[in-house]
Amino acid sequence: MPNRFPYMPGCLLIMATVLFACQPEPGESAESVDQSPEEVLRAYQGYYDRNQFEEAKALSTPAEQERLDELAEIIALEVSDSTVLVTTFEELDCSVRADTAICLCTLRDQYEQYQANFQLVRTKSGWLVDAPHEEQLRIDEELDRIMDSLLNNN
Repeated sequence: MPNRFPYMPGCLLIMATVLFACQPEPGESAESVDQSPEEVLRAYQGYYDRNQFEEAKALSTPAEQERLDELAEIIALEVSDSTVLVTTFEELDCSVRADTAICLCTLRDQYEQYQANFQLVRTKSGWLVDAPHEEQLRIDEELDRIMDSLLNNN
């Protein structure tokens, strides 16, 4: 009996090759490829709140991945329920310049409302949350110190 589909094995091989070629490379998140900085940041914050650091790392630069690893070690020492947050974005405004997005946020969790700034970097796989830069950390610490002194003086 003649083979009715002589090209079937070749077609299956081509389809399998195309399917695997379209998959993200290891370490890349298919989730972030077509998403805006705002969408990536919301997804990242959701993972962060639930202590799903491996998932958050998929949306992070190497520097932020390192910071998340350090945080995971600290969180592992705590009672798990006490470290889960529910954060909502009350305001989220991202401005993009070239391959960098700066997002200014007003956030609320179950304890307080606060301001936060995030920097995201555009890569070939999409937007990634970057670790806070030392200068921003210094400014944030200084502002916290000033606020604490004002509150303690009243």
